[in-house]
Amino acid sequence: MTSTPTPPPTRERTLALISLRMALTGGALAAVAAIALAFGVQQDDPLHDLSKGLGTGMLTALPLFFAGRMLAMYRHMDEFARLQLTQAASLAFLITMIVSGGAMALQALLHFPTPAWAFYVLGMGSWLAASVLQTVRLGGRERP
Repeated sequence: MTSTPTPPPTRERTLALISLRMALTGGALAAVAAIALAFGVQQDDPLHDLSKGLGTGMLTALPLFFAGRMLAMYRHMDEFARLQLTQAASLAFLITMIVSGGAMALQALLHFPTPAWAFYVLGMGSWLAASVLQTVRLGGRERP
């Protein structure tokens, strides 16, 4: 007798849907902004300037988009998931601050620029890595 797998609870489905939308929409916005910015820096005329401004504005607003989507996810989480998210965010912030501080000190010493997008990628990547590591580490345990 085979048992049918039970669907995940409503809360988990909602969180998965929000995170999928956040990833797909954020990725699409970043791609459109990068294309607009790449097109905008090619020449110096009003159309290219508009494209450059549009791409820059979209990339500037992208962290606000991610913050809004994360708040939407946070509102739907239970206490255990909120604790995991907060711990992952604090670890990612610590990693980003240590690496950023070291990079800024090396920039002044060795006279090389670090692009702003590198810090953005570092922050998002370290947060993703911390979240995945916590999920794997606590994956086999029951929630309290």
